[in-house]
Amino acid sequence: MSTTSHIAHGLVCVAALSCFGCSEAVPPASEGAFTLVFSSVGTGGETCQIAPHNAQIGYTDVTKNSELKKDTIGGAQIFCRVIDNGGEFEAHGFQELSANHLDFTVSNLSPGATEAAPALGNVSYRSVDTVRLYSSPGDAMCEFWFDNAQQVATGRVWMEFRCPQIANAASNSSCAISSGTIAMQNCDQHK
Repeated sequence: MSTTSHIAHGLVCVAALSCFGCSEAVPPASEGAFTLVFSSVGTGGETCQIAPHNAQIGYTDVTKNSELKKDTIGGAQIFCRVIDNGGEFEAHGFQELSANHLDFTVSNLSPGATEAAPALGNVSYRSVDTVRLYSSPGDAMCEFWFDNAQQVATGRVWMEFRCPQIANAASNSSCAISSGTIAMQNCDQHK
């Protein structure tokens, strides 16, 4: 065998060995968007000190998803997990970009959830306007449902939501999210 053949054979072996521990392809990065209206209609008895205002990351509404932000691109932090628990879904998502932050969890999200019969879950929210983190209390959970073409499936969710009360105890401020839309895709599908 010539020297050139030995080198070529060696390179083939190195390439084969370097892939010996190769795993599956890396899944695509999570993508997400939300829009919401933060209002002063809180039901907790305290006053809402920083409403009304609107906030968003990317853009989604009841009829379209026109701008989903991708994790790590442009400073966005996007993570989601949507798994099928035998016909009902468990959905969790986190979106943060600049001063806007939204975190949600819905444990029993039925594909048939409507505004009249919504699924219940929790939301935490912060923006440049709130400065502090506002969270839905356990006795006033947020409502999640589907409208128009919105849906949930393993690895993705697009839905409407509202929170009758979202509060920051440290500032004695209680507000509401009167309307909102969340869209997420390329979500983790494992428990």
